[in-house]
Amino acid sequence: MGKTYLFHVAIPRSGRTWRKIEMRGDHTLEDLHHVIQDAFEFDDDHLYSFFMSGKAWDKDSEYTLPERVSPYGQLFIEGEEIADDEADESEMPNLDDFLLEYLEGLNIDDEATAELLPQIKDYIEARQDPGVPLAERLAALIGRDVPSVMILLILIRRNWEDWERDEQRDVRKVTIESLELTVGKKFLYLFDYGDEWRFNVRLDAIHETDQPDAFPKIVQMVGKPPPQYPESSEEDEDWGEEDDDGGFVIYGDDDEK
Repeated sequence: MGKTYLFHVAIPRSGRTWRKIEMRGDHTLEDLHHVIQDAFEFDDDHLYSFFMSGKAWDKDSEYTLPERVSPYGQLFIEGEEIADDEADESEMPNLDDFLLEYLEGLNIDDEATAELLPQIKDYIEARQDPGVPLAERLAALIGRDVPSVMILLILIRRNWEDWERDEQRDVRKVTIESLELTVGKKFLYLFDYGDEWRFNVRLDAIHETDQPDAFPKIVQMVGKPPPQYPESSEEDEDWGEEDDDGGFVIYGDDDEK
């Protein structure tokens, strides 16, 4: 027996148009993204995010693809696509390799690097401000003043923390069950950062199943989905009007047209 999660997915202000989608707990947020795309007949050709707070662009609750990953899940480094069998090694470096790359960029010799590497690693793992002795030693090696080196160390730590966050918030790795959702939980799925298609997602039920291969599946479809790329015409583009002085007034969200 395994658990399944039944989601209600709707586009706000699109009329009575919604879908019910059921997923296994070991399915990922990337899987949920693909099923929503299929359910609303969209082309899966843009980046996307899930915001568990329900608020768009809330970084603290965002799950998305890491940087350098295309909408199709392909990894690119320096503009070149990385093959699947190489991607795992290329996506997330270990802390030693990450620091070695930084120290190499500072032109520090191998002996000094070997001595400083464990100290900088301890500093990053402790999540603390750089100690002055460490900053003084690094400053002497690279010919910079201590305050600027302290800032450099802070930037190195924050860059590593960004790498870690990308890993923990990667939709390809985060499973539905790992989110520890409860029935009634609502969150936002935002697709296409330009057009900003927003889908309200709600967990309606958690079931037990003895047929795991039957999922994911679209359980119910109500209403016709809106076109992803509406065809525009001069008649359709009713987004403003001329005023009495010959200027142009753009409609606000709540203005009568």
